[in-house]
Amino acid sequence: MKFVFVIILICFGYSSAQERIEQNPIAIELARSFTKDIFDLNGVSIMEPSVTVINSVSNDRFYQSAYVPRGKDKFYVRVELNGMYGSVPNSMKSFTPNIPQEKYQDSNLVKHINIGYENGQVTYGIKDTAQLVSYIFKTLLYDGVNQSNGSENKILIPAKASTLLGKKRNDAISIPQGGLERLARARFDSINQNIGFTLPEEMEDEVVNLLNSFPTYFALSQGGDINNLLVGVPQFTIGSLYGTEMTLRFVPALDYGEEFGKFSFWGVGITHNISQHFYDVEDRNNWQVAAQIAFQGSSLTNEVGVTQSEFESNASFFNVNVRTSKMVKDWFEVYAGFSYETIAMENNFKYYLSVETQAQLGLLDYGTDENGMTIVLPPDPENGFQGDTKPQFTSLNLSQDNFKFSIGLNKEIGDFAIFAGYSVSQFNIATFGVAYTIR
Repeated sequence: MKFVFVIILICFGYSSAQERIEQNPIAIELARSFTKDIFDLNGVSIMEPSVTVINSVSNDRFYQSAYVPRGKDKFYVRVELNGMYGSVPNSMKSFTPNIPQEKYQDSNLVKHINIGYENGQVTYGIKDTAQLVSYIFKTLLYDGVNQSNGSENKILIPAKASTLLGKKRNDAISIPQGGLERLARARFDSINQNIGFTLPEEMEDEVVNLLNSFPTYFALSQGGDINNLLVGVPQFTIGSLYGTEMTLRFVPALDYGEEFGKFSFWGVGITHNISQHFYDVEDRNNWQVAAQIAFQGSSLTNEVGVTQSEFESNASFFNVNVRTSKMVKDWFEVYAGFSYETIAMENNFKYYLSVETQAQLGLLDYGTDENGMTIVLPPDPENGFQGDTKPQFTSLNLSQDNFKFSIGLNKEIGDFAIFAGYSVSQFNIATFGVAYTIR
């Protein structure tokens, strides 16, 4: 199984005709702003399912019985190895993508222009060219998206795109060649008719030239084609003091390779046997009832791609559950439990423009490989191709509540035990494991 974390969620495509492009500082900053807008609009939808799945799976399998021995001299250490397997539902594999767009209004345009009068003539000045182009660009995207089907200026957005768990496919936002220029010329004609004076042609040409520096193909993230996930967790339970035991679990930071990164987590839980206050719990034929409070934390870090963009996710969990179990003769123990869980995740991204975008902006140069195929070359500062040296930062904070119902069987063979169960919630999980008790 491969679990792919693609940190550059949005990247720009490039045409087959490669020309050395002069660097335009305004176009570069506009590209950074636009990339961040797309990232912010789609990042949660793309990332949330994968982070939820890995953390939900590792947060399961805290118990397989409600029985806790009573008495202050019932010391034991139970060593467990738990396995959790989850199948990813289709609802977590796709999302509806969006792009930054805004309906045009004359009043919003005027905010970016200084207008005055001198010697009876209208004077103008652009307050911030990048902001002006950014605003016009978003209104053109709005116009393009809302064009009728079949229009030569129709901007196409996929109805569905893959999350990091979805299928590997080339989902992309497509802008027709020359579409932005045609929409921009129409926009300026409308502006000149509505605001009471004519904007100079040089202003129109400057804006159009900047818009033409943008590519016409915006590729969305490719999914990792993840259908299931298997996690193994060592666990230690120490007891018992007056029918109370403590459970500990810990996995150090392990490197799962380029496609996954480093993942670690820890957990602690306290379980108290409630039924001991009503009858003799040492008679295993009686129903056992217990309650548990558990906390868990996890950390996931990764560096992805040629640009070595960085991703870090820290999650914290709270779990409270009530469970019951009963021996069926002396054959096995059946258990069931109901849990309420909360999860809070802080995801931090440090990312750069994709290498294709950097090449289109003149930050990197093009070359050919041994097969004559066009490739983007590494940074070459001595020749003016320094690459993107200004990283961007985005934080996505996610939180979820979850109710879970679990059932299972536990079979004790002397000091050994084997168990298996199934948890039903937003993300269903099959569990299994073995244990050995040191008394």
